[in-house]
Amino acid sequence: YSYKLDYHDWSPFTEMHTFSFYDLPAGRHVCQARTMDRNGNIDPKPALVEFMVILPWYREIRLMLIALAGAAMALFFAALAFNRHRRLLRSYAEVENKVAERTRELEAAGRELLQSQKMKALGTLAAGIAHDFNNLLSVINGHCEILGERLSADPVARRDLEKIHTAGRKAAGLTRQLLAFSRRQEMDPRVINLNQVVRDLSGLLRRLVGQANTLVCDLADELGNVRADPAQIQQVILNLVINARDALPPAGGSITVRTAGAAVPARRQAGADLQPGHYITLAVQDTGVGMDDETQQHLFEPFFTTKEPGKGTGLGLATVYGVVRQSGGYITVRSGVNAGSAFKVYLPEVHEPVQVHESAPVPSFDTRGGETILLLEEDSLVGKMVAGILTSEGYEVLAANRSADALALAKQHGGPIDLLIADLRDARGRGFELARELHALKPGFRILGSSNLEDPRAVSWLRAAHQAHIVKPFALDELLRRVRELLDADPKI
Repeated sequence: YSYKLDYHDWSPFTEMHTFSFYDLPAGRHVCQARTMDRNGNIDPKPALVEFMVILPWYREIRLMLIALAGAAMALFFAALAFNRHRRLLRSYAEVENKVAERTRELEAAGRELLQSQKMKALGTLAAGIAHDFNNLLSVINGHCEILGERLSADPVARRDLEKIHTAGRKAAGLTRQLLAFSRRQEMDPRVINLNQVVRDLSGLLRRLVGQANTLVCDLADELGNVRADPAQIQQVILNLVINARDALPPAGGSITVRTAGAAVPARRQAGADLQPGHYITLAVQDTGVGMDDETQQHLFEPFFTTKEPGKGTGLGLATVYGVVRQSGGYITVRSGVNAGSAFKVYLPEVHEPVQVHESAPVPSFDTRGGETILLLEEDSLVGKMVAGILTSEGYEVLAANRSADALALAKQHGGPIDLLIADLRDARGRGFELARELHALKPGFRILGSSNLEDPRAVSWLRAAHQAHIVKPFALDELLRRVRELLDADPKI
């Protein structure tokens, strides 16, 4: 900067001279001062003065830009941090929700697993009870049939005997319900449509419900088909409707039978028995008194009932459970106290046409014969009864209650063995092993499987026409008919 003081009043005798600089920019400045005498001689050594000019930021454009940029960056990072914080909070909430949901799923799966194990154990127990009970009933009902023929001349005794036989047949029905619960009863699965089954039963259902109550059938249009035993499915519907009717208040209520299609997604509660896929559902809903959680935990157990003594066997819902599970399905219940109940049955959908079943009439023929029958029956009472009735019909019977004894009798017998009656479903495999050894020893015989389990076990090395199955407790006339039919089957081997 060049400033001259020639135009100012000054005097060499003045101790201080003041001069001002205007509009200096901010920063470092150097001021150089030289003196000159009256003759114009300039001092060769200037005096240097260094100073700094500091201005407020709002008066300096660069500082203002820097401040604005800093503020913008601060706002940007603050917004970024706030957004990150919100996302973290949302993520933490989602994780907590997922953990809570997964915990609920695992708890529900654990309850389902415990319930499934309990029902399986009860099913095993029920099957064992039915096994022993069927042997006793076979003896009772069989001897009732034998005595009935002998007491034809005494109507009073015959009437009393018929009461015993009726009670035995009712007891046999209870064992069939136990076998249904344990999923070991004989099934005749066919492709059926649940809408048609409900329509066929609608008249009977309305009579069961009564005039004081309302029955509504809400059937889905174009419902898919399922593969199940139609008689067993009818029993399921009847049991569910009767159970709903008994839960209605005296003033009356409504029962809704509903069918629909349902798709179970792959994301399902872990451990649940209901697998992903397409199902046809059958729901029975009522407006009755409902049930509490404790009752629902024992609902499908055999002999569990909330009815008054003498008004229920406790096997209705147990039978429903067994039939549904044996059909490859699943059943759920939703209920609350004074909120009604809703049972929903899931059956796998099949893409096949409905099968029309026409039962052929059973021909009548003579049940007598003279063939040789090898009988293996572990229960001595049942064995004596079966051997006695077969012997009375002219058959030669080789009876034993152990497989080793039966095989020894077959070896000692000089002639052929025409028929083997044994339990091929024996847990220890004695009947199946006897059949195999007898086939190697004396081939050409037939096999009539006799067991408490209604799921026949076929042998691969014998033609289907040469093997049959009969379920205990059986009627003696049915046994004789099955024996004669099997022996008269196609003789070609």
